[in-house]
Amino acid sequence: MINMQEKNYIDPNIIREIFSSMDVGIAIYSTEDGESFTVDFFNEAARDITKLKEEEYIGRNILDIFSSLEHSDFLKVLKWVYNTGKSYRLPNSYYKDERIALWKANYIFRLSCLKVVSIFYDVTANVELHKQIDQYRYKNLFENAQELVYTRDLQGRILSINRACEKILKYKPKELLGKDIRDIVNAEDYNLLDISHELKLSDKNFISNLEARFIDSEGKEKILELSRCILYKNHSPYEIQVIARDITERKEEEEKIKYLSYHDKLTGLYNRTFYEEKLRLFNNKKVYPISVIMGDVNSLKLVNDAFGHNEGDKLLIEVGNILKNSCLSTSVVARIAGDEFIIITPLITEEETVNIINTIKIYCEKSSLNPIKPSIALGYALKEKEEEDIDEVLKEAESRMYRNKLTESKSLRSAIISSLQKTLYESTSETSEHCERIKTICVEFGKYIGISSADIDKLILLSLLHDIGKITIPKTVLQKRGPLTEEEWDAVKRHCQIGYNIANSSPELTVIAEYILYHHERWDGGGYPRGLKGEDIPFLSRIICIVDAYDVMLHESHYKSLVTQKEALEELHRCAGSQFDPCLVSKFISMITNNYNEKM
Repeated sequence: MINMQEKNYIDPNIIREIFSSMDVGIAIYSTEDGESFTVDFFNEAARDITKLKEEEYIGRNILDIFSSLEHSDFLKVLKWVYNTGKSYRLPNSYYKDERIALWKANYIFRLSCLKVVSIFYDVTANVELHKQIDQYRYKNLFENAQELVYTRDLQGRILSINRACEKILKYKPKELLGKDIRDIVNAEDYNLLDISHELKLSDKNFISNLEARFIDSEGKEKILELSRCILYKNHSPYEIQVIARDITERKEEEEKIKYLSYHDKLTGLYNRTFYEEKLRLFNNKKVYPISVIMGDVNSLKLVNDAFGHNEGDKLLIEVGNILKNSCLSTSVVARIAGDEFIIITPLITEEETVNIINTIKIYCEKSSLNPIKPSIALGYALKEKEEEDIDEVLKEAESRMYRNKLTESKSLRSAIISSLQKTLYESTSETSEHCERIKTICVEFGKYIGISSADIDKLILLSLLHDIGKITIPKTVLQKRGPLTEEEWDAVKRHCQIGYNIANSSPELTVIAEYILYHHERWDGGGYPRGLKGEDIPFLSRIICIVDAYDVMLHESHYKSLVTQKEALEELHRCAGSQFDPCLVSKFISMITNNYNEKM
């Protein structure tokens, strides 16, 4: 009778024969203490996989066969299988001979109380195939990446580049490969490329990020955002891998936004935000004395209304340049409102502040800007002690500015009138002689009909500036011989409204604004710009209309031949009741005929 023990017994020799005939690698490991294991058996397939001779594996400790990476892990598995009697599936294991790239121990189990078996097969070919596929993928990714990718050695020589490097830096590959990276980087950023800090770090996966300015083949600067990591081989650094993004446009936009957040777009001066921050900084740092100069541009509204906002902008730009050129390098010059400017300067005396103001006035006087020279009302104050309130200093500077504006108003009026007259004479067919003759006749006629001295003063001013709106009409239209086109005639008719705007924009000229507006209206309602009729036309406008027409007829112009005094008076009489006020024409003819001895 066969007992169960004998029935279940399998001869080890039979097992060896079975294992020897299998086409997968099989190894049997022996142990006496469950701690160390020696190779007891390798079948033919195992020898083919490992390329080992019998003397290289039989009786040898497994630690002498497997690479260091798997020493501890594989030994732990063998111990666990031996002690528990359970099987175990093991991941990839590496053999120390580099000729055999990889083999895989698939299954380990306990054969007997002293032996453990592993079954494995060679997956080197598969791994190599995957490596090739990965390399292909990496190459495609490297070549076609939108970001710049390059590698360099530790000394800075470029080893490889992708297409984005060629496109953005505009170099051919042969021009970049082998080139020192510092040759294409702004000299001020050389130190940023130093990797000595990274090499000292224990973290080999450390990635550093920075921005550096590169110079392309055309000499243009490109700002690149770099992400660098150091590659290691055998625990030693050998190469730097860099991925870079061209952020030039982004940085330019950021700079524009930053610039606009602190600068006035028109003049390029600082704006209110920056000025307030700087004033607070100066005040907090106690850099006394702090000088404050406040300025208000005169006649900006007049320039805008008369010549358009483009000319007004030119005036503001000119003022901005004058202020910048008049101040110290430590001064903050800001435009804080439409026509308001401020200058703050730390560590400056009152005498130096006054010198700045005088310099500004000199530059204004020397300015070649037309038609009206820049003029600025200025006031200043200083904070000299900590206990003084900076807000009170600002108020004092503003108060002085407005006081000076009022004081200078009379001289300003004279300057504006002179400037407007000069522009009128230079840009139109009007002459100073014509205006002076009209003024003389108006004064005499005013006295003749008995109007007030105040109205005579207005007539004098009106004589000089009644056609001031013509300064905006193109010379080609004003000097044109022959009939005007409809568009040209519309431009001529607009000069009354423009003249009104000019006069109404200046407190010194508002008294004659309405008379300028209506001086081309006709008694019969056929005039412009409003088509007023009869006595609805302002009285002084009716006077200047007659006197102007009379003087034009007596003196030759490019569009009309001169006539005799008799012919001129006959023309006025003929147009009385249609173009001119008949009562005023009658009195005017009477004055000329009987009482007024005109000097030709």
